[in-house]
Amino acid sequence: MPLDSRLQSRLQFRNENMPKLLRSQKLQNEAALAANLCAVIYREGKVLGRYTMLVENLPVALASAAAEVEAAIDCALERSWIGRKHSRVELKAAGIYVAKEVLDHPR
Repeated sequence: MPLDSRLQSRLQFRNENMPKLLRSQKLQNEAALAANLCAVIYREGKVLGRYTMLVENLPVALASAAAEVEAAIDCALERSWIGRKHSRVELKAAGIYVAKEVLDHPR
């Protein structure tokens, strides 16, 4: 097999797998932002005995765009780290654990 055809087959393989890699990186970024979301809510403290925060305050607290924050909320909801009630997000037990992991607090 000539060198050019090997190079072409490698490039073709990379191009076919690139969407999978990008999807994987996107999911990792969303999961990392979701973990940071849990840490921000945890640091905010308890309101009426629960770790909760207004959704409208999250983009500023996370220093991220609103679309990224919504993706992080969706990711955290899928993983059952948070619950969403009206305009607030609330940490569940798993979210508190994740927040403590991110912040290096004792569990």
